[in-house]
Parts: sequence; structure tokens; C-alpha cells
Amino acid sequence: MKAILLVLLISIPHIGFSQNSDLFQHVDSLIQNELEYVNDSTSDKLPNLEWDTTKVTLPHFSTFSSNPSPLIILDGKIIDKSELNKYVLAQISEIDVYEKNDSNMHALFGTSSKNGVVLIQTVKFSKQIKHR
Repeated sequence: MKAILLVLLISIPHIGFSQNSDLFQHVDSLIQNELEYVNDSTSDKLPNLEWDTTKVTLPHFSTFSSNPSPLIILDGKIIDKSELNKYVLAQISEIDVYEKNDSNMHALFGTSSKNGVVLIQTVKFSKQIKHR
């Protein structure tokens, strides 16, 4: 009985565990090393909305996080980093990293690009662009 249980455990290695794709790991390392972004408790957290009764002016409520994650754009669409798990590096033709507060990226994407932008283009998308 113990031998059968051991065989089952060995033959099913990833049940309950989510393995990140090589693309996810590569982009994550770019974000940490090139953009020097630190994911912490303030990442993507919206500020507390509290009314300040000591001020006479109108309240200002921000809908932007004080520490947003770097923007990830795949084939022209803004995506969440977890969506990178649907792809592998072999499917990617180009990855461009733009530093924090890059003026061109700020002009295109506003404050969302505050902590940098990672532009990713798949091989399939690159071929579609060339044939237009």
C-alpha cells in the first residue's frame, strides 16, 4: 500500500502547485533587476479614502496606487502579469523595457507607467503587422 501511494505521489508532481512559465519568470526578473521595482505591501494598493475635517478645501481622492506595478503590454494590450503564464519565451519576438518616468511612456500611458513599462510582442503579432 505504501509503495502504491509513493508511486502516485511521484507520478503526479504538480497537482495543487502553479508553475510560472519561463516568460513570466523572465519578465519578473526584468522588472526586479532593470526597473528595480520592489513588490511590497503598498504595491497596487489604493490609498485610504478619508475625509480630512481639518481642511476647508474640497477633498481629493486618488484612484491611483502610490506604488503601481510596472505596466505590462502584450501585443498592444495592457495585461496583468499573471497572464504571461499563457505564453513561453519561444512565442515572443521582442521585449522592450522602458525605465521609470520615461517621458514617452508617460505621454502614451499617463501615471500608469510611473514605475516603468514592459512592451512584449509575440511572433504571431509581429507577422500580422508585417503583412499589413
